[in-house]
Amino acid sequence: ETIRVLEDVLENKTFGLYTLNRENGYGRLETASAQVQGNYPNSIKLSEYSAAMEELENGNVWANREFLEKYPMYMAGVRKNGELVMLICIQQASREQMSLYFLNLFKILSGLVETSLLRALEYRQYVKGTHILKTEYFEERLKVQHDMREQKLASYVLLKVEYSEMSLKEADEILRSKVRP
Repeated sequence: ETIRVLEDVLENKTFGLYTLNRENGYGRLETASAQVQGNYPNSIKLSEYSAAMEELENGNVWANREFLEKYPMYMAGVRKNGELVMLICIQQASREQMSLYFLNLFKILSGLVETSLLRALEYRQYVKGTHILKTEYFEERLKVQHDMREQKLASYVLLKVEYSEMSLKEADEILRSKVRP
């Protein structure tokens, strides 16, 4: 829904949302506008976006005024407890959208959707001491991912993990070392 609201209000169909893992320095694509689904990489290395990260860390919107390759035209951060946890990106912008008015509108709108995005991140319910969702929340998440894939807003891979020789916590530690969130 966030993508649709952003697209409608800002009249742009090139959004991407990344969740960030500061521990490993990567961002994971959660969803993107259908028009640019294949243009956003599934994961990004935050160190490769150093030109934007300082601005984002300071709570500002970053605009690609130098037209740097591999950078989106705009990036805004979503913060939780002062820490950057998500990025909202606009891949392409028209000449009219490269204005101070548009930048301020994007900043305001990003701030408005921040609360709902954080609520969505918090909504996930994990098995205590792990990063594994409880069954009912996993099923909800899988349905959302499937619906998003059907609408060409996201993609996912479903893995089956068998861990009969170890505890759930041990399986979680192994899985976390092999697969990014």
